[in-house]
Amino acid sequence: MSSRLACVLGLALSLAGCSSSAPPKADTGSDAFVPPSLDHDQLLEACVRLAACEVERHPFLRECVANFNNRYVVYGQKPLYEGLFACANKGGGSCKVIRECLGFAGYPKKCDAAYSSRCEGEVALSCDLVGHPGDGWEQKLDCTKGGLKCGVKETGDPGAPKVAVCGGGTCTKGAAPVCDARRLVNCVGGALEINDCPAQGLQCRDPAVPGCEGLGRSCAQTAPECKGNKLVRCQQGYLEEIDCGKLPGKKACDQLTNTCRGTGKECDIDGAFDACEGDNLVVCLDGYKKVYDCKALGFLGCEKAKVGYGAYCKAEPVYPD
Repeated sequence: MSSRLACVLGLALSLAGCSSSAPPKADTGSDAFVPPSLDHDQLLEACVRLAACEVERHPFLRECVANFNNRYVVYGQKPLYEGLFACANKGGGSCKVIRECLGFAGYPKKCDAAYSSRCEGEVALSCDLVGHPGDGWEQKLDCTKGGLKCGVKETGDPGAPKVAVCGGGTCTKGAAPVCDARRLVNCVGGALEINDCPAQGLQCRDPAVPGCEGLGRSCAQTAPECKGNKLVRCQQGYLEEIDCGKLPGKKACDQLTNTCRGTGKECDIDGAFDACEGDNLVVCLDGYKKVYDCKALGFLGCEKAKVGYGAYCKAEPVYPD
């Protein structure tokens, strides 16, 4: 379900504001947020808890994990969301606590597609409509909890709603992209967007290239291929090697698809929806069944999705209908 010289994101750096007249410089202050460590199993558990509380709710639990890796990690928000998800894991079965961890008020303030996203200091205010079309919840994210700054960016055609995001803060439109600490930092619609190349095993060499580049030698653009258990591909003109066995979960380089793919045969890696078996939530991850005892996690049991497909742990109601 929840798509964000210039300023720097760093685990030990704060981000400074920008102007188009000179490249902004990194703020090397020592007061930056240091995120907790969140391993793969803790990430999965957080996704179970969030789904139970109607946050990051998907037909497949793995979509929450993919969202974390493909959105939050890629856009330099990993430190922020590691902290938010770690907080959720401490919430037990209390959806009030879990939702507050993710920036929702104890009693959610309703909003809709007409909501005006904005920054209040370094707090990004937006309307979460995922799973609540036409009846969203206002979300307040304190960007400083991930060493970030708030910026409001335009997302499309003139008149389209703007979005408040945690990233590098504001910038002057037209500012040139830069490589900073091997991250690609770009001014998008008035806000600094960070492509965290190192977090993806890549780097920024040339800011004029629209993406992260491989760490290896120069190469011609060819189709990815498996060499042993490594996926080898040419990424923006430079070689990238991914050791599939070292990725989260249980994966290997698949010779048929030339991708890092789950090795399990216990369930359909592409089509097995999350389901209930009694009070247990059963999910398919990398082709292996993983079972969560919802009651042991502090919830009431397991329930099927009321609309569409999937299943979730059932939580005590917090807010009146």
